[in-house]
Amino acid sequence: MGESQSTIELSNHLASLIQPLRVYQSIELFAGAGGMALGMEKAGLHHLLLNDFDRYATQTLKKNRPHWDVIHGDVGQIDFKPYKGKVDVLTGGFPCQTFSYAGKKMGMEDTRGTLFYEFARALKESEPKLFLAENVKGLFSHDKGRTLQTMVEVFESMGYEVLEPRVLKAIHYHVPQKRERVFIVGIKKEYASKVTFEWPKASDKLYTLKDALKKGELFTCDVPLSQGQEYPEKKKKVLDLVPAGGYWRDLPLHLQKE
Repeated sequence: MGESQSTIELSNHLASLIQPLRVYQSIELFAGAGGMALGMEKAGLHHLLLNDFDRYATQTLKKNRPHWDVIHGDVGQIDFKPYKGKVDVLTGGFPCQTFSYAGKKMGMEDTRGTLFYEFARALKESEPKLFLAENVKGLFSHDKGRTLQTMVEVFESMGYEVLEPRVLKAIHYHVPQKRERVFIVGIKKEYASKVTFEWPKASDKLYTLKDALKKGELFTCDVPLSQGQEYPEKKKKVLDLVPAGGYWRDLPLHLQKE
């Protein structure tokens, strides 16, 4: 039996990825459980440092990748200057926060006190050739667009050519998840004219939860069976009142209030 069109498409996509000439080094901030870090690893990058303030997130990272240098704690306490000249890519998904507009022209100091400031500080101190920032879709409209504009201005003032930010939907890139995120890419101006950056082409094939759980085009085996979570008897009785396809508003009013 021949391969399906979507399988061929996925194989062609993987084959088209350019193989790096050397091992590129990266730093990731606000790493969480490592979603972006795994993607960078699959792209051939070597992580010099990963950081997150959440203890459980860093424990997960260390458990899954014992060889990674994972730092748990406040990003504001990390000195990135020793990484100057060593790191190629800086990545991170800093939280979206409103800035101060005290100055006539927005600059890095106007963002002090936010986690974006810490990302920008890491960029300034380590001077990577490229950065990739990820954020929620609402960043485009946050504070009437001024928040995103400020970020771009700060990046440009630090010597980076910033591509027009774009919203990418995970479901268009072989991921069975309706996740929309804003991506901001910046390239050091001295390299910008020497490289060509292309956003990944969206796929017409949309995968579902079934594709993620069953053997098929995405995975070579089924997801192992799980007994699931056991609930207390009281909670189980409440859940039994929710019809198939329903949700909490289908419960009796007195239970909704609880």
